[in-house]
Amino acid sequence: LARFVELLLTENERMNLTAIRSPEGVWTRHIVDSLAVLPLIDANAAQTIADVGSGGGVPGLPLACVRPQLQFTLIDSTAKKMAAVTRIAEGIGLQNVRCVAGRAEELAHQPRFREKFDVVLARAVGPLPPLVEWVAGLVRIEGQCWLFKSLNGLDEEIAAAQAAARQCRLDLDDVFEYSLPEELGDRAVVIYSKVDALPRDLPRPPWKAKGKPLD
Repeated sequence: LARFVELLLTENERMNLTAIRSPEGVWTRHIVDSLAVLPLIDANAAQTIADVGSGGGVPGLPLACVRPQLQFTLIDSTAKKMAAVTRIAEGIGLQNVRCVAGRAEELAHQPRFREKFDVVLARAVGPLPPLVEWVAGLVRIEGQCWLFKSLNGLDEEIAAAQAAARQCRLDLDDVFEYSLPEELGDRAVVIYSKVDALPRDLPRPPWKAKGKPLD
């Protein structure tokens, strides 16, 4: 984890992977937040985990550091970010990470990715109504989606995503709450379970779905 902090900040000097510039900030805002889902991982039989919108490799890389027996696929639409994250993973020596440049809603129509993952994570990616569609195509039937959110306004956001989740064959299972240190705020992981196969026409292509969540 210390090596991750060092390499993330080094790569961040080349391109903007995170707004956080200090090691202390990376520890409290990125690593502690990422590792909050460890109780969920340890209570789950998941072996394959996808991190959608991974950006600078968070939460995927910190989790891969502490759970080397699991396989992590990090996905981001920006190829330069995935190249940087690949360098970070190689610098740490992680053998359980692959990085894929692409949009989740497009990758989900490729056989090697569609409904293949036990768990799909997304942190700081977007509001729940479009997000559930982006992740639903990657998680397998009976798998779960764990979506990191702020507690502020979460009930309204979950309600707004109800119709989209239903169309994407996702049932709201639980909301896992926790607090960040140093009074950095209360957080939550919204847990959806995949109850059936996703309709073949979902997720929609970006041009069709932009600004129009399923309703």
